[in-house]
Amino acid sequence: KSTEFRQEEREQLIAKVQSITNFTFPILELFPGGGKFTECGVAGEPLYIADYYMENLEKVGKLFNDFYNQKRLFKYQIKDYDLSALPKDQFGLVFSYCYFMVKDIDFITEWAKEVYTVLRPGGHFVFNFIYYLSCATNYS
Repeated sequence: KSTEFRQEEREQLIAKVQSITNFTFPILELFPGGGKFTECGVAGEPLYIADYYMENLEKVGKLFNDFYNQKRLFKYQIKDYDLSALPKDQFGLVFSYCYFMVKDIDFITEWAKEVYTVLRPGGHFVFNFIYYLSCATNYS
């Protein structure tokens, strides 16, 4: 199945992020891909993006003007289940679209535990996944 969003789905996801965005707290986007949803987080102060590969982060940075890219967009190269380089208990919102789509539930759970360490009290973690693929377990 394709991970591309129909326009209606994209608008719903953007509206969800915007509804819980607060300009007084930083926002983190995990694995921004091509940056389709990164613009949703610019109301956060500041916006962080994190990925396994710095070249992905630099590519997303080019979607913004030089000032924003250099002064307000913080880029972090990370490893699995390790957000220790980011501020703890600070983010009002952490979001990730498409990255967890076909990951198994154990992988998602480990990431959720790590995300919890950077969320401020009352913060939100918004992501998507395909339930029947993520939760299917072969016990034989």
